[in-house]
Amino acid sequence: MSRTTWNTLVDATAYFGLIMLASTGLMLRYQLPPGSGGLHGVGIGLEANHRPVTVVWGLSRHAWGNIHYWIALFLLGVLAVHLVLHWKWIASVMGKKTHPDASGIKFLLGIAGLVLFSLLAAVPLVVPTESAPRSQMLDVQNETQQLDSADEEKMGPANESRSIHGSMTLEEVARQSGVPVREILDRLKLPPDTASSERVGRLLRSHGLEMQSLKKVLGQDEASR
Repeated sequence: MSRTTWNTLVDATAYFGLIMLASTGLMLRYQLPPGSGGLHGVGIGLEANHRPVTVVWGLSRHAWGNIHYWIALFLLGVLAVHLVLHWKWIASVMGKKTHPDASGIKFLLGIAGLVLFSLLAAVPLVVPTESAPRSQMLDVQNETQQLDSADEEKMGPANESRSIHGSMTLEEVARQSGVPVREILDRLKLPPDTASSERVGRLLRSHGLEMQSLKKVLGQDEASR
């Protein structure tokens, strides 16, 4: 197989890998965002068994995350092959003389840049991990959401209808609206045993409802003003 054929095959494969990496990344960001559910870590008991899990083609966010990871490794390997096939051209470009000492300096700068980028890419792999209680992480998240809600309230009545959003839990919606969780579930005709920690966006989608339905029963839609 000629070098031209190899270059074409490698470039086409790299382009395909890049498209798939972007596609799975966008899916994880928008179709399967954090909190969309999985088969692990949903708790125990009957309540946990009824928690909805968002899937695409039968695969949850966790499964698609694994696919995204392996696509990234595959693309990295293809790009490494691409560099090997074009190494003579790279060395030739860096070695073009514009000054008697320019070729050596440009080559060293190129190598230094390659090493620097490689080290930067490896940083997340060597940074030590830390452990924190789940309750502590949830407290930090709740504090952040409360600060965001406070900022929205300071912006005035025009943003009042935005105070309830899909990433909030039922408990947070109840606390902010002053309507008990049980009453919210009753008004929306949802199962009374729904966990108060359930994200409202995911809960509404799983029952064919929209955010406007929640805002309506809480008196936050435009029609109820």
